[in-house]
Amino acid sequence: MDWDSYESVDVRGAISKVGHILNGRDLDGKKRPLGPVNMRPLRYLMLLYLAKMSPKYKDMGKAVNNHLYFSTPHLDKVASDMNPQLEFDRKRCLEVYEKYSKAGLVDIVEENHVTRVGITEAGETKCLENLEDLMSNEYPSEKDHFFRPKVVALKTPVTTNEARYDN
Repeated sequence: MDWDSYESVDVRGAISKVGHILNGRDLDGKKRPLGPVNMRPLRYLMLLYLAKMSPKYKDMGKAVNNHLYFSTPHLDKVASDMNPQLEFDRKRCLEVYEKYSKAGLVDIVEENHVTRVGITEAGETKCLENLEDLMSNEYPSEKDHFFRPKVVALKTPVTTNEARYDN
């Protein structure tokens, strides 16, 4: 694939190939180390990217100021149409999109009591970079704070006598 331009990538096909990773699972359906909850932000951003870039879903969007915006019910339809189906929670998605909005990756508009979400050029670039990483079976960059795995604190501290190294 030519990762240098948005138009040359079959977004729907590429996301279908890595859908299990975006859902936080391996090919057998078992949870991966980052898991479904930690992959949620990336999954929702990729879903918005897919909705905008795929001709199949563009008609679901609404043009506002020359940008395409999607409502959460429409994004839910896009997620349900994928194979494998992407997990999407309409109740939690706006929290994720608000964080992305603060980072400049997403725009949110409200019109007639309907909240719509659109992806920015910076968001498209981020999606393209992450899609390339996922296609090469790599996890999203740990330096990216949106995708950093949570650190689990130990209930009891480990002493030097308990820490052993197996060779």
